[in-house]
Amino acid sequence: MEQKFKTPKFPKLEGVLASRGISYQAIAEAMEMDDQAVRRRMNGKANFTLDEILKLCSFLKCDFSDIFDE
Repeated sequence: MEQKFKTPKFPKLEGVLASRGISYQAIAEAMEMDDQAVRRRMNGKANFTLDEILKLCSFLKCDFSDIFDE
């Protein structure tokens, strides 16, 4: 049986998190939300709000274009 890998919905964001060793749990704490809510957003099952994007950029100390495709 061939193993299938999901393509990340946010590859730039996933790359930044991986390179910095940042977990979804750490993102959840910084954004004041539960880790399941973060996972739903990262999997594309829910959308990030503008406020969440701003918090994420602030936490990661980066610009929108550094973590999201435009």
